Amino acid sequence: MLPAFVRKSLQNTATPDGALGLPPGFPRATFKIQSPEEKDPHPVPDWIVWTSQRLVEVFVGGTIAASTFVIFVFGTYLEPKQVWATHAATAVGCVVNVGLFESLKCIVVACVALVKDETLKRQAEIAARKARMALKAQRLQDRTRHRRQVDPGPESLPPPPFMG
Repeated sequence: MLPAFVRKSLQNTATPDGALGLPPGFPRATFKIQSPEEKDPHPVPDWIVWTSQRLVEVFVGGTIAASTFVIFVFGTYLEPKQVWATHAATAVGCVVNVGLFESLKCIVVACVALVKDETLKRQAEIAARKARMALKAQRLQDRTRHRRQVDPGPESLPPPPFMG
């Protein structure tokens, strides 16, 4: 949006840009117009969603049941040394998952937020620069119009001296 001190005649041009209140050459938002061949995808039927959820439940439940079976059948035959190694591996896995992966996830989310913020700042700078350029062009146009009104035309000036 242009500042309030920019002339209204600059915004009311006959181009489509003027209809939006933008100076000529100012970038406009582009809208994607779908052709008749392109249509939005249809939603997935409910029975497919229900079936896929049940299959996931069966898979996860089967994995838990198989793990429980292995623990009950073979767990009593493990030596204490192997049981402590299993507990230590579980503890290390929890520390790595919570300490490393969650921290890494937080860092990635923060980096994405920083990039988004920098992009918005850059776009705002570009929009401000274009508005300043439009204002500068308007001032230059006003100055040249004022000079033409004040200065006499070239036919009323005396001829330049001969430099020969």
